[in-house]
Amino acid sequence: MRPVAEAPSMTLSLVKEYNAVPFNRYSASNKKGATMNANTLSPAFTTSKVEETRNFYVRYFNAKVTFDCGWYVNLEFGNKSCTLQFMSPQQPEHQLSSAAGLIYNFAVENVDKEFEKLTEAGLSVIVALEDHPWGDRGFTVQDPNGISLYIYSAREPNEEFKQFFKSASEKKN
Repeated sequence: MRPVAEAPSMTLSLVKEYNAVPFNRYSASNKKGATMNANTLSPAFTTSKVEETRNFYVRYFNAKVTFDCGWYVNLEFGNKSCTLQFMSPQQPEHQLSSAAGLIYNFAVENVDKEFEKLTEAGLSVIVALEDHPWGDRGFTVQDPNGISLYIYSAREPNEEFKQFFKSASEKKN
């Protein structure tokens, strides 16, 4: 892999940008009717490749290391609400994470520019850069753990998919 001349500026995103619905679009409540309002939500996983993983995200995704004690790392992607944590197993109950079916979404301003930067830097694309009818243009690479990283920019969705997006007032319910 060749070094990246200019690291891409990316934002880790757990929801799509185009007026999208969060992946849990309905309020969850317990048996007493209380709801939880999370202040932040960030993925975390266990890995035997802590140093390699940290270096990968810093090099290719311009991540800022905000905590690193050697076995636990916290990264920030562009702002304090876009974070990723990973650690080596420290307890018997800490099993290594499986990357199977796991995808992290990175919303970017210009997906074509990021595609060019990452492929020129030597990353292999596992899903080609293409437009999607649900309202984005994107491609996928993998991190050292096999986790899929979907990099995309929002686009106007096709008529078929517009009906599935919720308006601001609908999101409150």
